[in-house]
Amino acid sequence: MVMYDTGMQHFREREFESARQMFRKCQHRFPDHERAYISLAQMEKNVSKVPTRSERHNAEMVLKDGLYHNPRSAAIMQAWGLHLLQEQTDQADLVAYGLLRTASLLDPVIVKGVMKWKRVKDIGRSWRCLRQADRRVRRRNKILASLACGSSKNGHHH
Repeated sequence: MVMYDTGMQHFREREFESARQMFRKCQHRFPDHERAYISLAQMEKNVSKVPTRSERHNAEMVLKDGLYHNPRSAAIMQAWGLHLLQEQTDQADLVAYGLLRTASLLDPVIVKGVMKWKRVKDIGRSWRCLRQADRRVRRRNKILASLACGSSKNGHHH
């Protein structure tokens, strides 16, 4: 694909504005071209040696847009998950794990190595614990709600 290849060439030559334009044109004409979103996100994040908050945000917006147009793209989910892992916050880690887990269900081969990383396994353990706790709370609330409904029904019968 000429537009994408031209964008990559400009990216390698650090001609970021023209690379951005080529990737955007490619996305506009071919919204299912996953690599155009992933490459643009990588470029947005790598404009500076140390990515700024704004550059990281721009990269995330590109990946969100890519996932909007390609909701079953394991490649975009993986890219976004890896992006979030670099944030190194508990919330970003949990969202990253969810994206990586979903990507591995869609395409087990693409994320296979990443899911074996120690850090990802540790996040996965936390993620599972939180899910189990959430299920217990929901189950308890459901029981309490049914008991409350039952007692209010009984109250009306007296």
